[in-house]
Formats: sequence, C-alpha cells, structure tokens
Amino acid sequence: MCAHPPAPPRVNTIYELLSTDRVETPVKDLAPAIAEAKARGIPLYIGEGNSISCGGQRNVSDVFAAALWSVDALLTHAEAGILRWNFHGCPEGAYTAVAYADVQADEPDVRPLFYGMYAFTFATRGGALYGAKVASSSDLIRAHAARTPGGEWRVTVVHKDPRAAGAARVTVVLPRGAARGAGELSRLVAPRNDAFATAGITFAGQTWDGTTTGAPSGERVTEAVPPAADGAYAFDVPPGSVAVLVVA
Repeated sequence: MCAHPPAPPRVNTIYELLSTDRVETPVKDLAPAIAEAKARGIPLYIGEGNSISCGGQRNVSDVFAAALWSVDALLTHAEAGILRWNFHGCPEGAYTAVAYADVQADEPDVRPLFYGMYAFTFATRGGALYGAKVASSSDLIRAHAARTPGGEWRVTVVHKDPRAAGAARVTVVLPRGAARGAGELSRLVAPRNDAFATAGITFAGQTWDGTTTGAPSGERVTEAVPPAADGAYAFDVPPGSVAVLVVA
C-alpha cells in the first residue's frame, strides 16, 4: 500500500487576510461562547491569536496588510464582546509585533502589527463601542465608533482594499446631541500606501523605525476636520490606510 505524500502547506495571501470573511467569520464562530460568557457575567478573552496560525507567514503576517487587518479585527471582536486579545509572538516569528534578531541587542524590529495594535488602543481609549453604519459599494471599507469616558467620539475607518482605484470619501454623522466641535484626524499609513511595506510606516506622522527606547520619533501630525453646516464630518481615506477621527 502506497502512502500519500503530505499535502503542501496552505499559502495565504494578503488579499485573503484583508477579506471581510477573515474578520466576521471568527466572530460568528465565537458567538455561542460570547453569549455564554455574558449570561454568566464573566469576561471572555482570546488567549492566543494572530493573523495566520503556527507562527504566521512571511510577506503576509509581517507586512502592512497585517496592520490593516488587526485594526478591523480587534474592533470587530471588541464590539462583539471580546474583552481581551493576546497576540502570540516570539523573537523572530513572522507574526510577532516586536521582533529581535538578538534579544540582547538594543534596537527592536517594530513590525506593522504593532502599529495596528497601537491604532486600536488610540481609537478606543477604554471607551464604549457603538455599531457604525457604512454606506459603501465596497465591503472592504469598514467603520467603527467609540465614545470615551471623557465624552470624546473616536470614529475609525479602515480602507482595506489596497487595489482600489482611489480614496474613499467618508462622511461621519454623529448621534443627535453629540459634540459638534472641529475634529482631529490621525492616519495610519505606509509609504505609497503599499500593503507589503515593512518600514516607513507612521501613525499621526510618527514612526517606531529605529527606536531604542520604545518611544516613536518624528513630529506628531494630524489634520483638522471642521464640521459642515449639517454637523457632518467629511474626509478622504486612501486605499490601504486607516483614519481615526476624534471629536471632543
């Protein structure tokens, strides 16, 4: 009897990682556990997770596409009731957020996933999450909203389609009675909006490239977004980027 050769390992692409299914299907699978945890009044955590199992995949888990995926995935899971997500990593794994060629070296390799995690933290700040309605012809344009304990609204828009022909024009309408001051826009971008980028990534103009202290370098850069006469906020989000609008 001849033994069949082992099946070749599955090869993922960034376009599979950025698909809506890679965010929404896990949440649907977790729905029974989320409901049970809520019924029992206990928190539900993802103890270990990441973009692709078994250490990740080069040119997918360690490029800017992973940052785009992580922002949408973290916000979608948080909206569903997941209270914590522990990202697995190791000193040099493809999917680790901060890598070290030598753990004794001073300079860490801050990967794109770290930027996604940082953007998520900035976008929530411990706030309550609200479902954001999106009117778009593309299901790869995703929106999320949070209201922080201090009363700020933070609206995150993720344009996950790096192959789109142009920027998405976004109009944000806050709930009735919400603050109507000028908004401040922070962007998570890669050079030339390249989903395969591994360096030159910035959040609000700052980067962790070359850090030896854990602090970012560069001047913080944001954009003012004044409300229109009807109170709406409008701005563009280029393909393969994230924008976070803060309205105090």
